This record gives sequence, structure tokens and C-alpha cells, in this order.
Amino acid sequence: MAFSLAIIIVVGLLADAIFRRFKLPGLVGMLLAGVLAGPYALDLLAPDMMLVSYDFRLIALIVILLRAGFELRRDTLHRVGTAALTMSCVPAVFEIVGVTLLAPYLLGLTWLESAILGCILGAVSPAVVVPLMIDFMERGKGEDKGIPTLILAASSIDDVFVIVIFTILMGMTGGGAVNWAWQIAGIPVSIILGIVSGLVPGYLLWLLFRRYDLRPPRRTIVVLGVAIGLMWLEKALHGIVPLAGLLGVMAIGF
Repeated sequence: MAFSLAIIIVVGLLADAIFRRFKLPGLVGMLLAGVLAGPYALDLLAPDMMLVSYDFRLIALIVILLRAGFELRRDTLHRVGTAALTMSCVPAVFEIVGVTLLAPYLLGLTWLESAILGCILGAVSPAVVVPLMIDFMERGKGEDKGIPTLILAASSIDDVFVIVIFTILMGMTGGGAVNWAWQIAGIPVSIILGIVSGLVPGYLLWLLFRRYDLRPPRRTIVVLGVAIGLMWLEKALHGIVPLAGLLGVMAIGF
């Protein structure tokens, strides 16, 4: 499995460098490299690697969201807060409605299946959005109007909104009763609890690092461990208390 990990790292970095050389997004090169090295193409990876691929993806997403939290600026976020809330749901609603109306005629799906497809297509990928917005911040693009911060905040809330709608629609496919009011009310509850669950340990970590002068590598390990624990907490509370773990991870960095 160690050799498979080496293949992923080396091939991914090479693909990123080659695509950037031709003025193309390096992320596209990494995606293509992953497809080629995966089990459905050249099958270069050990079977054990595929068993833990979910954990690797989760840790990578946590690192990306922590970076996003570190880059968020409090004054800018306060300035674009209302716009971020609007951006988090309005585009997704239009995408879901558009796919729901067109998919039955173009793909032959039922109305319910079309709505579910709209939720899948309407979700935002933090793994794509966050690195791009951080790159814009580092280059100063859109910073005067707070556009990168706006998109970072909106993309995180967008996923919570779409997942709730997706859950409601999936419940309808099973023919069971769906408590619409409870599911919709869970959207703000999930967002608030997610932010609080990240701010509290984030503040405690800030106090810890002020009291004990830990080296940067140790600080990184501690923060990463707390963030992984928060994602475990979301999974443990699933079906009991709605908790947006991704928002919480970003709030730790904030």
C-alpha cells in the first residue's frame, strides 16, 4: 500500500505540473491521473488502498476546509454575510428546478428522479472551490469586494442546504412518510450547531497555544486531530442531532 501511495503522490504532482505548464488547471490533471491509476483504467493501486480511499479523501477535505477557515477574514465575512446566505441557496434552487423540468424530456426520468439528479448536480465541491478561492486571495483578485470570502462561505452552506433537500427526496422514493417541517427546520439548526461546534474547540485551541508554545508541526497535528474528531461526531449524531461537520471544520480554522 505504501508503493500505491507513492504512485498517487508522484503521478499527481507530475500531472499537476504538466497541466500548469500548458496553462491548464492542475486539478484537471490530478483528476485524470487518478482515473488512469485507478481500478477502472490501468489498475496500478493495491486493493488495500481502495479500502481506505474514503479515509484519505476525508482527511484531504478536512485539510482543505481548515485552510479555508484560516483564510477567512472576520471583517470581510461580516460585510458579505447576507450575500453569502443568498448565494448558498438561490443558485442551488434554480439548478434543481431546471434539472427537474428538463430531465424528464431529455433523459426519460420521472419527476422525482429528476429532482434528485438536480440535487446531485447542484451540490458544490469544496475540494474544487476552496483551493481556487484561496489562490485568488493570495493573488489579491476580488479582495476589494470580498468575492473569494463570499464564495467560500456560500459554498459550505450550499452543501448543507442541498443535502437536506436530497434527503427529503430520497425519503419520498421509499414511499415512507417524510416530516418536511422537521427536515427543513434542520437546515438552520445544522448550520448553527456546525459553526458553534467548530468555534468552541477552535477557541480552546487558541487558548492552549497561547499558554503552551507548541512547535508548528505539533500545532498542525493537534488541529487536524480535533477536526477529524468533529467529523466523527457528526457521523455519531447522524439521525439524532443535525450537525454540519464541514462548517464546523472551517470554523475551527476561523
